[in-house]
Amino acid sequence: MAIDKIQSNVIDSVDAAFQAKYKEQGITRISNNDSVVKRDSAGNIELQESKKNPLLIIEPIYKKILNSSVVKVLDTQFNYFKFPVRIAGESLDLDLDIDLSIPEGDDGSVNLTIIVPFDEQNQPQNFQKINGAGPNTWFRNDIEDPGGFRELAFTGGTQPRNNAYTVTETILNSLRQQNKTLRFRVQTQYRTGDSSRTEFRLRLNRTNPKIFHGFKTIELVTDQNVQGETENENNPNGFSNNAFPFFTMTYIVDMQDTQPGDIYTFSTVSSNAASYILAQNCYWDIDIVDVPITPGIYGSSDNNTVGVAGVYQFSANTVLRDGEFNTKAKRSLTTNQEIQLFT
Repeated sequence: MAIDKIQSNVIDSVDAAFQAKYKEQGITRISNNDSVVKRDSAGNIELQESKKNPLLIIEPIYKKILNSSVVKVLDTQFNYFKFPVRIAGESLDLDLDIDLSIPEGDDGSVNLTIIVPFDEQNQPQNFQKINGAGPNTWFRNDIEDPGGFRELAFTGGTQPRNNAYTVTETILNSLRQQNKTLRFRVQTQYRTGDSSRTEFRLRLNRTNPKIFHGFKTIELVTDQNVQGETENENNPNGFSNNAFPFFTMTYIVDMQDTQPGDIYTFSTVSSNAASYILAQNCYWDIDIVDVPITPGIYGSSDNNTVGVAGVYQFSANTVLRDGEFNTKAKRSLTTNQEIQLFT
């Protein structure tokens, strides 16, 4: 037996070193030392059924991972592969020219922005000219312009018309099937180089090249360089002064007054020709939403008897009015920026 080997044979220095730590604790048998317990070439313990076998002390198995065992594992792996690799088989002509893309905007949602160009020094040109209300040479760089509203150059997605959002027949059918509508959320910001009071106006317009159906013009109005915090000659609406006035608005499209091909645009104008829009701070987001259950502030069609469309929110220091300059609502210092409705 293996135990006889210890008693009758001289233990070499390596075996002695292995056994020293066990003898200190009164242990004289160690399983991974084949001087104590016999093992075969693969490291398996050899036990004999007819004889008394020594007691076993199990050491961590990682100490008995033999080089031969590793070689056997690796050799097995490479029995299934030959290098260099060759691919055998017949070539198949698979017609994979399939358009798997979902047409952008078919559900109606899209985010539009105003492109910001870069100059020769690769710097963004955030300040972009807007037109004045009267004749001027400012807007067209020394070329006479009659003045008036000009469309904002919103772009994005695959809109069929520049500066605009178009309600296609596909979008309209999808909205009606889902009992949904469109929500516009817009922001624009302004600056004038003049020190006098300057009025900025933003309009939401709708046209249709194939049919005519009336639309209630939505117009937002604000001022820069106002004086005083109450309504007076230099601050007729009682706005707080803002060096960079802006508009925000949430508008719900009236599904009871929408036709395929309806085109929405935003246009703007300034009472002072030397004015800009801050393009980086402008956006127009269109989302799919549920039809509201509460009436809007203004803008639903006459067909919409419950008024669940039109303007639902607009910015502070802003007048909301129609295309005939009639004030429909206002937020100012007079009412602590709460919405004040007008009939």
